[in-house]
Amino acid sequence: MLRILVAGLVGGVLVFCACAFNHKYLNLEGRAFDKMPKDAETRAFLAKQNLKPGLYRFPALAEGHEKMSGDDLKKEQERFAKAYKEGPSGIVVIEPTGEEPMGPQQLIAEFVTNLLAALIAAWIVANASVGATYFIRWVVVLNLGLFTWLCTSASFGIWYRFPVEFIRVGLYGSLIEWGIAGLAIAAIATQPDEAPAEGPAAASPPATT
Repeated sequence: MLRILVAGLVGGVLVFCACAFNHKYLNLEGRAFDKMPKDAETRAFLAKQNLKPGLYRFPALAEGHEKMSGDDLKKEQERFAKAYKEGPSGIVVIEPTGEEPMGPQQLIAEFVTNLLAALIAAWIVANASVGATYFIRWVVVLNLGLFTWLCTSASFGIWYRFPVEFIRVGLYGSLIEWGIAGLAIAAIATQPDEAPAEGPAAASPPATT
């Protein structure tokens, strides 16, 4: 258990540092964001809408469409599909006001999530890779990073049309971060070899005459 905890802690620190390096020096995800034209005018327009922090989609199905049925629901879905095809369509995240873009709260939350993810990876390596070579244990951790990308970022690209560049650099980031963390987790989160059983079965066979 101690090995798992140490491996998770070291792995979490490495993921956090690798993530910071990716953002600060490689600017992986930052390069996938485009600047909104007429930034000030757009912000002024959104401010007038008095939107609460949240995730907004446009166009959207009519309010209460969940209760519709039959022809009413079909007409509403057709209206939405037509508006979506005509465009523009998109997703807007309204963030809370008065907060720093990157403050202690975000950094602490990021580290905690990295640490928990690394602990899960260490537990898997310790319990599912018994007898595996160091390289295989490292590949297991690397594939966990790929697994999370396939289940999250890739799906965002499929269903919410996130830009291909954003999805691609997310893959690079996952492989770099968990590839580095895996070097430590694969080395630390290993169970010691079991001692040979003792007793009659392990005793030397009697001498023959």
